[in-house]
Amino acid sequence: QADLIYPADSPDIDLPIIDSSSFIDQARKISGQIVLPAGKVAPEGGISGYIRARSFYGTEEYLPYYFQIEEGESSASFSVVAVDFQMPDAEFMLFYELTDKYDYLQFGWFSWSGITTNMNDGSVIDVSTGNYEGIELVLPSIVYRTISGTINLPAGKTAPSGGLHGEIRAFNAHD
Repeated sequence: QADLIYPADSPDIDLPIIDSSSFIDQARKISGQIVLPAGKVAPEGGISGYIRARSFYGTEEYLPYYFQIEEGESSASFSVVAVDFQMPDAEFMLFYELTDKYDYLQFGWFSWSGITTNMNDGSVIDVSTGNYEGIELVLPSIVYRTISGTINLPAGKTAPSGGLHGEIRAFNAHD
């Protein structure tokens, strides 16, 4: 079992204090609008979530941007900090995640051709020459479908006392 050593308790450990506010002021920003499909507006209570910029080089450093599309509105502005401590001028991919269940795709990656659920289909945004403005993240509507049918036991078989219990799941064949 290891003991935790705190810098204040051990004067030989010299850990620099980093002022993150100056770094964030110099970091690149990706900004734009998160938008509902044409003709749709946010329900009572609005729609909220987070947008993050992930380094294309795979580092896991995210500074999430909280957004809120207000009730009756169809969009909200965002400006997310694109930070990669190893490669400050790296390329980034944007993704969003909704904080609750709405009638829109819960999670998605930005792509120039539209939101995708597959990170490998997401688009890279180059911020090496400065901030990137004008991104439009259009939340895809979820289309609910009903799948119904009958589950039969093999011929001659009957369910045990208490019945059989299970779960049926439906997945999008394209994901």
